[in-house]
Amino acid sequence: MKTSDRWLAVIAYLLPIVGWLYLWFSQRKNAFVMFHLRQSVGICLGTVLSFLVWAVVGWVLAWIPYVFVLSIMLYAMVVLVVVLALIAWFVGVINALRLNRAYVPIFGRWANRLPI
Repeated sequence: MKTSDRWLAVIAYLLPIVGWLYLWFSQRKNAFVMFHLRQSVGICLGTVLSFLVWAVVGWVLAWIPYVFVLSIMLYAMVVLVVVLALIAWFVGVINALRLNRAYVPIFGRWANRLPI
């Protein structure tokens, strides 16, 4: 691995969407960069999916009298996922800077199976 790979992998974490597209088109054959691209996309997708699941469940629970309070309590789960995503993001950046190919916590193994 080259030292430039380190900074390309960090771009995957620091520049969502724009950085992902740049790396996808320019570094597709670089296994290290693509690994960190998958990890970064997995963190973002996991966070967005947790919010979407909460929104759907909350909408369904809103139709049941007095049960909508559960939806408010379930929002704590979304906050927990966001905190875990921030920790995973930080660990991913550190792994990229150290030229380490290690899964990020919580999201890593799932993210590695993404067809990117």
